[in-house]
This record gives sequence, C-alpha cells and structure tokens, in this order.
Amino acid sequence: MMGMSKIQMIIEISSDSSNKLVPLLRKYTGLGITDIKNRLDSKQSLLTFNSLDEDDCKVVNTIIARAQQLGGEIKLLDEDFSEELSLEHFRNLQNQHKETSRYLQDISDLECSKIRIQMKREALTDVVNRISSFTVINHNQDHIVMESEYSSELMELLQKIVDHQVDASIYQVEMDQETLDAEDKVSAHVILDTYKKYFE
Repeated sequence: MMGMSKIQMIIEISSDSSNKLVPLLRKYTGLGITDIKNRLDSKQSLLTFNSLDEDDCKVVNTIIARAQQLGGEIKLLDEDFSEELSLEHFRNLQNQHKETSRYLQDISDLECSKIRIQMKREALTDVVNRISSFTVINHNQDHIVMESEYSSELMELLQKIVDHQVDASIYQVEMDQETLDAEDKVSAHVILDTYKKYFE
C-alpha cells in the first residue's frame, strides 16, 4: 500500500469492555489471555500485520469493528516510519490497493487473453468490414467462429455487435486455450468498457 507494509495495532479500551474483546483477539493473534490483557493495559501492540495482504486487512477490520463497538480506540503505527495512521487514511490505502490490484488484473486479462466470437453468417456483413483482421477458427453455412487479440479492430467489431444487436456468443480465453467454457463467456459491453477505461 503506497510503500507501506508492516503496521502495528494498539487498542485502548476499558477493563470491563476488554474482557469482551479478548476472545476475538485470541482467535486472530494466537496470544494467551494474560498476554492480551497485559498488552491492552499497557497499550502495547497486539499484532503486526501486512498492509498489502488482503486477508490480514480483513482480520484487522474485523477487530477494529468489534473494538469500536465496545467503545475502544484504535491506533495504527507504521512500523517503518514510526508514525500513526488515522483509520481514514488506512481505509483509503486499502481502497487504493484494491484499485491497483483490479487495474493489474484488468491489464493482465487484456494482454494475456484473446476474444473468440461465434455468430450467424448472415450477420457478418453488418458488423465486419475486413474479415482478414480476424482469425477464422470454424465456419459452416450457418455460423462462423472468429478470434482476435485485443485491438482497435476488435473493439470496432464489438461496438457494431452492440449497435446492431447481433446475437453473438463472446468468450474471453487464454492465449493457448482451445476449448470454450461457460465461465469464459463475457458481454461485449464489459470488454468495451474495460478497453476504453485503460486505452482511450
């Protein structure tokens, strides 16, 4: 997360309320009851987590929610810079990390996959200007199956499929994948939106 990794968590909470928090802390920290209570009383770090790890952050968010419910206050300290992070800043960093992960996954999908389209031959002339821009995988009197890597020509074809409301089955598959699975099926709108988001 923006160059940050190890974060320490400190919880300030009343003795009465801390007893209700101990079971959750035992579950996620592996510490004993006495150790947890001593750390709560002395305001020591209860756990150190990786701010780049999604599972770690889910655990931390669970603890934060329960501690706040019991009236506790949370302090997060960046281990590298010895500075406190506000909860708002921490959550913003989580959102930024999710956006970055989503971006990298989208780019990977675009670079490492291809699109395969199956449609009726009679619709071909309405949407394809140059058949040579695509690789024909299979065809018969009724249907044609084409494939292409991501390109402006492919986006133009998909846009025409949308505009002309062509009945076409569209699949996003890995480069070396030959078979088509139901889970690979995508809509032209999704591909167009993803492509436009990063390349236009």
